[in-house]
Amino acid sequence: ECIISNNGDDGILLSNGSYPEIHRCSIYSNGEYSINMNSSPASPDSIQAQNNFWGLGNMTVEAISNKIYDRNDDLTRGQYVDFTPWLYEDPTRMESPER
Repeated sequence: ECIISNNGDDGILLSNGSYPEIHRCSIYSNGEYSINMNSSPASPDSIQAQNNFWGLGNMTVEAISNKIYDRNDDLTRGQYVDFTPWLYEDPTRMESPER
């Protein structure tokens, strides 16, 4: 449940074969891309980025995909980012259940 926002450049820059899992974060108002695959080696595996909030106005497959630069945009980018399903609300502002 982290916030990655208001970066002048990309929100998350992935390179050199990194394989993070990004879940329940708010990723919005960054530079051109919220996630940018920077020439990672090709892999059949995807980067797991489900259940994230991509910002107001970014609540369709097309809108979110436009904020991600991955194999779907350039085959030399290695993996693709699997962002479905996504959240319609900021998880950092949601009430947490009592533990």
